[in-house]
Amino acid sequence: MRDLRRDLAGLQSSESIVPHFRRLGYRTTKTFVEYDGWIAKRTGMRGKAMDMFNQTVAVKDIHSLNKFIREHMLEPHDWREKVQGLLTHFNDLSVAHQELVRARLAEELLAPIEKLGKRYAEQSATLQSLERRLNAADTFFRRRDRTSRRARARAA
Repeated sequence: MRDLRRDLAGLQSSESIVPHFRRLGYRTTKTFVEYDGWIAKRTGMRGKAMDMFNQTVAVKDIHSLNKFIREHMLEPHDWREKVQGLLTHFNDLSVAHQELVRARLAEELLAPIEKLGKRYAEQSATLQSLERRLNAADTFFRRRDRTSRRARARAA
C-alpha cells in the first residue's frame, strides 16, 4: 500500500516531484489529456462517467463552495483592468447623463424665451411694414392731391 505523505516527505522543490514519483514507481503525465486517456483506459470509464466521478470526488471534499468554484471552476484572471474599464465607462455615462439633464433643463428654460423671441420678430416686422407705409403716406397723398388738382384745373 502506498502512503502519499511518506512518499512526499523530504522533497525540496516542486520540480523534483515528477522524477521522485517515477523512482518510486508512480505513473506521471504531463498533460490532463494524457492523464484522462490513461485513467479511462485503466478504469474503463468513458468521458461522462469520468466527469461524474470527478464531480463526486470534488463535492465530497468541498468545505467552501465559493472557494471551490474560484479555485477549480473559474479561470484565474486579473480583473483590475476590466473593473477599471467598467468604472471609467460608468463615469463617462454618468457625465453624459448629467449633461443630458442639464441640456433638457436649458431647453425647458429657453422655450418661453424662444416663443417670445418669435413673437417679437413678428411684431417687429409688422411695425417696420407699418412705419414704411406711414413714411410713404405723405408722398402718396401729396401726389394724389396734385393729380386731383390738375384734373380739376383741366375740367374747369
